[in-house]
Amino acid sequence: MGKTDVMLHFAKVSGWAGYLPLVFSLEMPEKLITKRLIASTGGYNRRKMRDPKRMLNKSTE
Repeated sequence: MGKTDVMLHFAKVSGWAGYLPLVFSLEMPEKLITKRLIASTGGYNRRKMRDPKRMLNKSTE
């Protein structure tokens, strides 16, 4: 559990340090990895990213 998140964290940190990280995954498509990286960098809830209309609701979940 959490292997992809750890890999994306290492890629993000190495990118901020000036290196060019390469990410290979046999389990996830490119779009899903990109969405996860955007969510972790921006501090967004990935569950809410699945349904953007949910982010406009004022109720907290």
